[in-house]
Amino acid sequence: MAATTKLKDQIKKLIKGFLNSPFVKFFAHIPPISWIIYGIFFILGKRQVKKTAASRRAEHPSYTFTGNGTGADLQATLDRIVYDLVNALGYVGAMVATYEQGDVLPVRAVYVDPNLASAEQITLWEQQIGQFTPQQPIQLANPVIARVYVHRPEYRNNLSVKASDAGEPVISAELFDLFTPVIPNSTRSAIRGIQDALGIQQVIAVPFFLNTTTSNGKTEQEYVGNLFAASRSKITEADKLILTTLTRHIAAAILSERRHLHVEIMQKLILNMHRSLASEGKILEAIAQGIVTDLGYAAAMVATYEADDALPVRAIYVDPGLVSGEQIDQWEGQVSRLLGFPISLRDPLAARVYVHDNKYKNNLGVKSARAKEPVTSTGLFDLFTPVVPEVAYNAVAGIQDSLGIKQVISVPFFLDQQFVGNLFAATQSQKFSSWEIEVLRTFGHQAAAGLRNAALYRQSEDRRAAAEILGRMAFSASASVHTFRNHIGVIRGNLQILKNLDMNDRDPEQRRDLLEKLVPPVINRLNEIAALLEQLQSPWTLAIREPVEINGCLLHALGKVISTPEDWLHLSLVDNLSNVYASQEILIEIFRSVIKNSVEALAEKGSQRHLWIESRMCDTSMIEVNIRDNGVGVRPENIGKVFEIKWTTKPGALGLGLFWARDYMEGLGGSVKMESVWKEGTTCSIRIPVHSEGKSLPVK
Repeated sequence: MAATTKLKDQIKKLIKGFLNSPFVKFFAHIPPISWIIYGIFFILGKRQVKKTAASRRAEHPSYTFTGNGTGADLQATLDRIVYDLVNALGYVGAMVATYEQGDVLPVRAVYVDPNLASAEQITLWEQQIGQFTPQQPIQLANPVIARVYVHRPEYRNNLSVKASDAGEPVISAELFDLFTPVIPNSTRSAIRGIQDALGIQQVIAVPFFLNTTTSNGKTEQEYVGNLFAASRSKITEADKLILTTLTRHIAAAILSERRHLHVEIMQKLILNMHRSLASEGKILEAIAQGIVTDLGYAAAMVATYEADDALPVRAIYVDPGLVSGEQIDQWEGQVSRLLGFPISLRDPLAARVYVHDNKYKNNLGVKSARAKEPVTSTGLFDLFTPVVPEVAYNAVAGIQDSLGIKQVISVPFFLDQQFVGNLFAATQSQKFSSWEIEVLRTFGHQAAAGLRNAALYRQSEDRRAAAEILGRMAFSASASVHTFRNHIGVIRGNLQILKNLDMNDRDPEQRRDLLEKLVPPVINRLNEIAALLEQLQSPWTLAIREPVEINGCLLHALGKVISTPEDWLHLSLVDNLSNVYASQEILIEIFRSVIKNSVEALAEKGSQRHLWIESRMCDTSMIEVNIRDNGVGVRPENIGKVFEIKWTTKPGALGLGLFWARDYMEGLGGSVKMESVWKEGTTCSIRIPVHSEGKSLPVK
């Protein structure tokens, strides 16, 4: 054992030395060195893939396919079809296999006439045949085991592969042909014994197809699976016709299920994007992961088109069932050592190409961006050239084959006909079908929508800041106007006193005393007015919003309007409300303005007046303050104007109060709404969001 370990370590050392040698770096593109590099990366990758897959099987022994399986409705349809083939049309048994990612045909439904063989008998046969295949149990009803690979040479004699290649029904007199090479040739006699016991004379595989429409309007036939049936008599042309007709029903059911599945995937993706609106990066990560996790591809990337004409990779996700993140790091390190400089696919500063620079014209992302349509390639290297230079071509090819990747695609996506970025996917199937390309186009559209929504969110955040500035300006201007009026009132009064006094009738000492009493207040008031005017012209600075207790602000505002308790005032304030982050003085001024409006509206009610002030949590993220009166109300034709700037029914008023109150609250992420019935009363509802931390807001 120790000798084996030592030998492995020596081999690893030799490989490392080989890859790091200047000789390899110089001749890496020349055979046979290129073949050796390919082989090394293929073996290293294959070993890691097997190790990861084995680990996942150990963790999840009942592994099910994500994105490739059948939904409940489709499964019920497939089960019903195989049941009817046996019970209504008299076949011994029937199966359905669907064509899925990786060019695989797993059995999704199977049924055998219970009068000929019970479920227990079939299980016993599976166990007996399994003795010939100790490395792999035999289970016809398990799609993880009962599957064939359409384009692998070792499966070319399987009946389903023959039917898919021919594009038409294929008949065989050997039941074994349905299961080779999943069941090895050594079991052929055992299968023949079972076939004779069941009286099966022939078996048939009938491929079925979907008609899909491409983006250019062309209709194509897409292979989607096989129907199998075993008969005690020869299968006639009429039987073929019936089974072919039945496959159209299966194809329609699969088409319906696909559409339903993709709608669900889009809904999930949109939900994830809404959860991540504040982060463009998280939106792109959700898209890349969704392509792999929900659609079943081997890997996916998203690149966004930047103002400098660059297409940097912003998100990348590889199926962890194929390869781990650590292995990707190792591959990047190995390729970096081969090249002599660092390579990182997950660094947008390094993994980027330029759309209109001819140096990058052979890059797959650039090709699709210029063509404005999806472009495919059989070479993974085409995604990364020339960021990864030609000398590393064989290393990348070795990694590609170890992952089983057959084709890659670049799908450009647009917003209002403007190029936004590219979506990339890698598949283990021989090629992307027309249907898959259309689905990826839709994903690209969602990517564009997600980026747009993230931009709108940022604009909304900017608008909040602007609304806070406007609210602060309006509050400051309103307060300044009130202060101006007070100052001017005092100055006018003092000047009137001076005007009315007959200074000639006073002795000098008395005149001096009067002037000392009346003139300094006037000068002080004038100085304060000058300071206010200067302050209004000063720049806005940033301060931090502090936690504000809503009930305290309400009571403070109420005290400014109603100085003594009144029996017509009804308070219902919920204790222990969460704090909000805002400007305390602005909140107090907003509440004061609304309360003042309500009190003025109650003037006509006399002893019948009532004012209700309520605070409460309306959900976990929002506090609601309701100020309701039974006053005169607002006329129906005016209710839509109450939040307009300069609109007011009060002589001499500025009409700023409700306008800036609503704008400020919307800037915080809240709202101000008003409902009113003429002659019956008005309700003003103010909603304020609860935040976990303070943010900067402009203040003077």
